[in-house]
Amino acid sequence: MNKSLKTIKIMAFAGLTFGATLTSCVSDKNSPGVEYMPDMYRSAAIEPYVDYGEFKGKYNPDVIKTNPALLPPAGTIPVSVNTINDLPYEHGAPVGFDKTHGLYGVEFDTAGYVNAANDINPIPYTKEVKKEGKVLYGKFCIHCHGEKGDGQGSVVTNSNGAFPPPPSYTKQLKDLPEGQIFYSITYGKGLMGSHASQLTKEERWKITHYVQELQGQTKEFDPILHFDAHTDTDGDGVMDSDDQCPDVAGTVENNGCPNVSEDLMTILNNASKGLVFETGSSTIQAKSFSVLDKLVELLQNNSDYKLLINGHTDNVGSAYSNQHLSLKRARSVRDYLVEKGVEISRLEAVGYGQYKPIADNSSEEGRQSNRRVEFRLF
Repeated sequence: MNKSLKTIKIMAFAGLTFGATLTSCVSDKNSPGVEYMPDMYRSAAIEPYVDYGEFKGKYNPDVIKTNPALLPPAGTIPVSVNTINDLPYEHGAPVGFDKTHGLYGVEFDTAGYVNAANDINPIPYTKEVKKEGKVLYGKFCIHCHGEKGDGQGSVVTNSNGAFPPPPSYTKQLKDLPEGQIFYSITYGKGLMGSHASQLTKEERWKITHYVQELQGQTKEFDPILHFDAHTDTDGDGVMDSDDQCPDVAGTVENNGCPNVSEDLMTILNNASKGLVFETGSSTIQAKSFSVLDKLVELLQNNSDYKLLINGHTDNVGSAYSNQHLSLKRARSVRDYLVEKGVEISRLEAVGYGQYKPIADNSSEEGRQSNRRVEFRLF
C-alpha cells in the first residue's frame, strides 16, 4: 500500500476515535460535545430576571442577593435625542417604597412628594401633545382611573369590591399639582405601582397634561414661538429672533413693535420693573398690583390698543421648564387684567423662557435683568 495513503487512513481513524470519545463524555444527549460558537445560542450576558444565587439547583454565594438587572451608575446621564428623557429626576422615591412598591436601586427622599408640587410641566401643550396624552392614558391609566378620571375603571368595576377605586381626579385630586401627578406616575402611590419602566419622562408629562384636563382645568395651547434669525414674519425689518412683536409690524427703534407715545411707554416700563412674582412661581406678589392697575387704566382709556405680554427667564434650570414658567407668569398677568375688566381678546400672553436674553447670564445682575415680563402695545 502506498505509504502516504496508509498515513491518511490512520489519521482519519484517529480523528473519528477522538470525536467519538468527546461525544461519549458528554452527559447531555442533546449537546454535540463541542461548541463552535456557543454565544450564538447561549447568552453570554447575565439574564435580567434570573436569580443567579440559586440557578438550576446550584447555589452561588457570591452573587446571592445581587440584582442582575443592574442600573447605570448613580449620577450618570444617558445620551439620546430627547433632553427631557436625559435629565435626571431630582426627587427621590418615598421612603419604604423598596419594600411596598418593589423600587430598588433608586434614591429615596422624605420630602420628594412635597417638593414635586413646585415642578412645572416642561412639555409645551399642543394639539399633538393633547392627542398623545389621551392615547397614553387609555393604555396605562384608564383601567383603574376610568375614562373620566373618576376611579371607575374596569379593574375596579369588575372586581366585585376586591379592588377599591383610586381617588377621583374630579373630586379628591381635583387640585393636585402637575408636579405631584408626575411624581405619582413615576414612583406610584397607594396601591398604584411605578410606571417609570413603562413610560419615558416625556410620556409621563404628556399624561400629566391629560390628567389636568380630567381635573377640569382649562388647558390652553402654548403659542408658537419665533426664534429664526433669518426670518421676518411681520416684514418690519426686525428678524424674528430679535422681534418683541414678531406677528405685528413695528419699527426697528422699538424692537419690532409699533411706536407708542412716551407717556404710554413709561407706564409699560414701570409695570415691567414693578412686577414681582413668588420665587419659582407664577403667583404675583401683592405689591405689584398697583403697577398692573395702571395697565388696566391705560387699556380702558385706549380701547383701540391690544397688549402683548412677553415672559422671560434666565438660563438657570431646564430650558423647557423656563419656557413654561415664563408662559405661566405671562398668563398670570393676563388673568389679573381680565379680572379687572380688560377683555381677554385684547391680551396676548407669550413665554419665551431663556431664549431672548437682554443681558449676560454669567452674572447675577445679568440673570436678574433677564428674569422679566415685558409689555408692548399694538
